[in-house]
Amino acid sequence: MEGLVSAYAHGAEKTVKVTDAVPLTHYDSRGLTAFYVAFGVTLPDSPPRT
Repeated sequence: MEGLVSAYAHGAEKTVKVTDAVPLTHYDSRGLTAFYVAFGVTLPDSPPRT
């Protein structure tokens, strides 16, 4: 996310200060736990294929 925001800021010739409000844990360095939790919760609600 930081890279995306920094790229937009660079294109607009602005600077952005990034601060981790809640840093990731050492065992989830890419932050995938939240993604898979959200995916797993919404997957069962998908309608069945016919």
